[in-house]
Amino acid sequence: MLEYNDFYDIAIYANEHWNGSFTTKEIAENAYNYTCDFEWSKENGKVANSIKVLLTNLDEDIANGEELEYVKYWTSEIRKELDLNQ
Repeated sequence: MLEYNDFYDIAIYANEHWNGSFTTKEIAENAYNYTCDFEWSKENGKVANSIKVLLTNLDEDIANGEELEYVKYWTSEIRKELDLNQ
């Protein structure tokens, strides 16, 4: 089950790989927002736009041939918990 600390790692990854220039506080805020949007998505059976964009960006990194096992884990877990593996 993904939790805040997972989304914190994702926010750090995003900041480092997608030309972000966020402060530590902003990274924490992004992680919090991802967590809230993810939980909202689970509760409502709809995927929040921020999670859709996040998955698209992570999938793009995977498609570019980068061997990122942790990114594959994140995308797999997000889809599993949101029941998107149909």
